[in-house]
Parts: sequence; C-alpha cells; structure tokens
Amino acid sequence: MYKELKVKIPYQVSAKFGSNPVGDNGDSELIYHCPYCVGRKGTPDTKGKLYVNTKSFKFHCFRCGYSGVISRTNINHDKVYEPDIEELDTDKFIKSISSALETEKYPLKIPIDKIFTNDTAVEYLINRGFTEQQMKYYDLRVGNFSQEFGRIIIPNQVYKEVYVDTYSARSFIGQEPKYHNPKGINKKFVVFNLHRIEKYDTIILVEGALTAIAAGYHAVASLGKTLSIEQASQIAQKKPKRVYVNYDYGAEEESHKACELLYSLIPDTPIYEVLMPDDRDAADLSKEEYAEQLNKAILYQPLLNIISTIIK
Repeated sequence: MYKELKVKIPYQVSAKFGSNPVGDNGDSELIYHCPYCVGRKGTPDTKGKLYVNTKSFKFHCFRCGYSGVISRTNINHDKVYEPDIEELDTDKFIKSISSALETEKYPLKIPIDKIFTNDTAVEYLINRGFTEQQMKYYDLRVGNFSQEFGRIIIPNQVYKEVYVDTYSARSFIGQEPKYHNPKGINKKFVVFNLHRIEKYDTIILVEGALTAIAAGYHAVASLGKTLSIEQASQIAQKKPKRVYVNYDYGAEEESHKACELLYSLIPDTPIYEVLMPDDRDAADLSKEEYAEQLNKAILYQPLLNIISTIIK
C-alpha cells in the first residue's frame, strides 16, 4: 500500500478498484491508475488520473472520462474494514469481508426451484427446440408466486444456489413484456454467459439470454441492442480467435456499431457480422439453419465501410 496514504480506504472502494491507490489528496479522495483507460483510450493510465471520493463514493477518470458511483447495496458504507489488530477476531472478520463481497458481486436472489419442477415451462422450452442438457447446463429456474411467476429464470453467475449477479426472466404463459430484467442492475457491465467462455475461443454475440442458449455454448448476450464499452472490453479480455455479431433482425445499425467497437479493441481478431434475413433468431432456427447463417456472415472491414459510407 502507498506508505504516505492519509485517507482510509472503505471496503467498497477496495472491492472495486483495489487496495493499492497511488496516492490521495489528504482529505477524502483516493487516486488510482484507471483500469478502464486501456479499453476506452487504447493505452493504460500511467499517471493516476482516476479520483475516488471516499465520502460520496463518486469516481471520475480525468483521462478517459470513466465515472460513476460505487454501489453501496446492503453494505454499511460508513464502516471502514480496518479493525484494531489487538481486538481482531480473525474468523469473524473474514466472514464479514466475505459476506460483503458476496452481497456486492451477487446482489440478487432467485427461486431455488429448477426448471424441471414445472412441466409447462419444460414443455414450452422443448417445443422451442431446447434440450434437457441445455436446461441443466444453464441452471434454468422457474418463478413462483413471490418472484417472477409464470416466467423462466435464466441466471448468469450463480452463488450458493440462490444468489446471482443478474438474470433474465422469460414468460412462458403469454405475459407482456415477454422478457423481464431485474431492477437496479446496470446491464452495461454484464455479458451473459461470458464467464463460461474459455480464453482464445470463438464467441457469438447476440442480444438476449435465451437466444444465446439456442445459439450454442460459445454464445454470449449483451442483454439488449447496445454493446457498451465495458461489455466490449470484457469480451476483448477473452482474446477470442473470432467473433460473430448476430443481433436481431432490424438491429443492423446496432450490430454494425458493435462490430466497430470490438474491432477498435481487438483489431487482429476477425469480426463477422451475421445479418438475419427475417425476424427469426437462433431460438427459432434449427441447428443446421443457424449454422448456415453463420457461414454467410460478412467479415467486418472498416476501410470498406468508410468507402461505402462516402459513396452513399
């Protein structure tokens, strides 16, 4: 840790940016090397441009512009986890830290009932071409009267069977809207299924979680039509050997922007744009039909795009 540090580091700050700031302002601000400059500016922050306020929990990088407020969900943010060494109960202290970390990383709860406890939900998925193996692999759940009734719950990262970082809930009894996403979760920081993807593997990027399941074990979802810089950076960290961008029919502009963003981060990786011929997606196609669409994918070439834009 920085030896001359005068400002104490709250747990929430160290959980997000680490416990080794490069300095402070002697009052209430900690200074860090910004971890997002590489993705947003193309080069790392070497001078310490990220400032974090330990009272308001606001942060801002004066180099790449990354800013926001650190979540304080279910955490006593007035407490600094630096107890007196002489009074430290080691086991209790470790448990308090672990509990806070779990709450921060897995802030949501979902029902524990697996999909197979509801025949109607299983039948719905089977009729749409999903297999029991897929239902088990993605740990699909079913809602109950207290949470997401009539919906299939598609969790992302699961902890202790009930806590998750985020989930999607898809109606199987005709509710509108078809999809429901939990409140309080910023989707721009989450890429569905990315935690299961191996480094240097092929990645297929789609919009929705159910579409990602249908597209195969290499597929991830941005949980919407817009790919954020934070999501793109997470995908880039996997160093994929190729990426297919397969957004829904009618989202061609968003699809192209996603290709452009990914290319700016991983220019040596082939980026392919999959243009769907109609309003069907991977969940509506057979494996053979979907494989044919991937084979028809167009290699993203920014120079040709610039030329075509000028001609238009």
